Amino acid sequence: MLPWVRMPTAWIQNQSTPGLKEFGPQDNGSSIAALLIYVAITMEVNDRDAELAVANDTALLTYADFSKVTGLSRAMISRGIQRLVDTGLIEKATNGRNNVFKLVGNSATWGKLPKSYLINNCLLDKLTHRSRNELDALKMYLLFIAFRHNQWNFALISYPKIAQYTGVQEFRIRSGLSLLVNLSLIQIDRSREIQGKKGNPPSQYRICGIDPRRHMGTQKAESMLDDGMHET
Repeated sequence: MLPWVRMPTAWIQNQSTPGLKEFGPQDNGSSIAALLIYVAITMEVNDRDAELAVANDTALLTYADFSKVTGLSRAMISRGIQRLVDTGLIEKATNGRNNVFKLVGNSATWGKLPKSYLINNCLLDKLTHRSRNELDALKMYLLFIAFRHNQWNFALISYPKIAQYTGVQEFRIRSGLSLLVNLSLIQIDRSREIQGKKGNPPSQYRICGIDPRRHMGTQKAESMLDDGMHET
């Protein structure tokens, strides 16, 4: 079994829809819960060999399952599920006493979500599930998964673009990044060679638990721009 699962990302990348901006700070708790629930459903739905199609897959999950993965209370799980249903990201049905969940949207566009790493290190359970900084960090984490370049194993994306896709104000981005680093969810690298020009190099956001042996020390940098690795 692969250590990662496919996470649909078209809803994050498509700027004609609210995407991650749908989950604003007006209600930090339910927004955080919704994103954590989405991750939990994704890990269950797409936990299979990457060669298999993921379209139309469903997952059978109980509130106890969600709580074990996310640490959320039953009340917050219910609110998070409802937010996802209301935004059209999932469909919910019942099968006897069980809940059946289906991811909605284009599954052909996806990013690697490090299920084994998240579960083994209980990372989703380390959040308080309340602070705005945690919400900012979660949205940026999903954004980096969506824009991670598979060949070079990082996302190259500017602060203005992070703000544009997530709704996180630029002055709040650094704090959210610090939380992601402290939780060992991402690593941040910089390299002037990759930028190929003078000035401050762009940040490279690497997802911890995804291809850990592919990093600056093991890759050639001189041809990244030629291979289409431009800053988003």
